[in-house]
Amino acid sequence: NAHPNRAKENNTNGYLPLSNLLNQDRQQKSIIKVLEIDMPISIKDGFPVKHHSHSWTTCLASHKESAIGAIRHILDPRRGGYHIHINKLVAVRNESGVSAIKVAAPKQEEINKYLLFCG
Repeated sequence: NAHPNRAKENNTNGYLPLSNLLNQDRQQKSIIKVLEIDMPISIKDGFPVKHHSHSWTTCLASHKESAIGAIRHILDPRRGGYHIHINKLVAVRNESGVSAIKVAAPKQEEINKYLLFCG
């Protein structure tokens, strides 16, 4: 991707790319790309990323099948690999200050699957 920071920038209508993709019911592949660029935790060391645009919590709050698939991909140990940071990811807050674990109702089963292994 030539301009990865665009995944974190509002368009002229004030929407983030992930919101546009979800509203247009785009392919899961596109959603995964944006999500990987805009994760709130670094995959390398688990530290918080200074600037992110809440794509993680936006995906968690979505009921779209493509968002659910993107969450599975990101957490899968053979793909995204973020499962190792699940304890930090569930504590991330959305723009309104609500924790990821609370906005994750549609994906609760996916989240719990990885939380059980971390406990």
